[in-house]
Amino acid sequence: MSNRFKSTKVSMDYIDFLAIGVFTILAIIIRVKGFDFRSTDYNVFLNNWVNQIREEGGFSALGHRIGDYTPLYMYFLAFLSYFEAEPLYGIKVFSSAFDFFASVIIFKLIFERTGSKFKAIVAYGVTLFIPTIFLNSAVWAQCDSLYSVLTFASIYVLVSEKDIKVWKLDKQCIAMILYGIAFSLKLQSIFALPVFCLFFLKNKLKMRYILLVPLVYFITVLPSVFLGRELGECLSIYINQMGEYGGFTLNYPNFYTFTNGFEDLKAEMIIFTFILLFMVLYVILKSKVKIDYDLIIKYLVFSVLTCTYFLPSMHERYAFIVELAVLYYVFINPKAILLFIIVQLSGIITYFKYLTGLPLGDAEINILYIILSIGRLGCVIYTAKDLICSYGKAE
Repeated sequence: MSNRFKSTKVSMDYIDFLAIGVFTILAIIIRVKGFDFRSTDYNVFLNNWVNQIREEGGFSALGHRIGDYTPLYMYFLAFLSYFEAEPLYGIKVFSSAFDFFASVIIFKLIFERTGSKFKAIVAYGVTLFIPTIFLNSAVWAQCDSLYSVLTFASIYVLVSEKDIKVWKLDKQCIAMILYGIAFSLKLQSIFALPVFCLFFLKNKLKMRYILLVPLVYFITVLPSVFLGRELGECLSIYINQMGEYGGFTLNYPNFYTFTNGFEDLKAEMIIFTFILLFMVLYVILKSKVKIDYDLIIKYLVFSVLTCTYFLPSMHERYAFIVELAVLYYVFINPKAILLFIIVQLSGIITYFKYLTGLPLGDAEINILYIILSIGRLGCVIYTAKDLICSYGKAE
């Protein structure tokens, strides 16, 4: 099958709308069921931040540091502070809304790639019921869906064959604004940076548009600066975050599950990770292959899997974007179903360990994490091999 998009127009009948409606309603119900759960992160951080903002006058409180998130997300928390109700439901509704945006993007990608309404509708439904997706937003009250969906949307805009324009902005500009917003929300959006390097090196993305990413971040911090916060402090948030965690792995099965005594090798492991990423990128560039969504998604999956496996201080939530991307991977390559299973098992087990506490002893947890770590290493190797075999031979 050609990996070029088959169609961009969807003709829906009432059965199609019924299926989408049923998926949507069930997805809402399952999320609402989790809305009352209060995680430790919510109780210790998010709720206290909103209360502090409320006590200090709402938006004006953002003239100094509250919490360790970037100003852009703190503006949202400041908005919630104006309501007497506790912010739990507002946070979860906002994050959950992006789950549905993700499903729409997956629907469009699968339909445009395959021309099959059935596959697209199934993909829409599956996305909404991926356990780690709804656990992250509707149970944990985290915001990983925000930056992940914006990053995914940015990549979609760049690779789509449609002439996408908003006002008079071309697709490259739109894509980088979206990615700039994603970067302004979470540092983990940089796991997709190698993908944008591929666009740039394939002459599909101009440098002037790449510069929009730091510009968007700069613009998002300005309201906080105008309220009194130091500009330097706003610009160094991510640098400070990188120094907050001393552990090499934070409840996530990866390379550091097997190792001890690497505390002095953080810089070396970061360099090693980037070498792996750019070795595969070099093979792709040498192949002279045309950029298409299959290539981009495969490299995105490889990039995020590699980053979360070898970079130090990784949380279980940092693989959120790959949990979306791997679904597309499976639809275009059913043989990769084991990849989807391993990624989900890793996420589900670590999520439940944090959220509820699995009834396992340390020895049992260690054995389980070693098995998952081996499985995730297999995922990194599989995606690297798939990329090299698929595109390296095109040289």
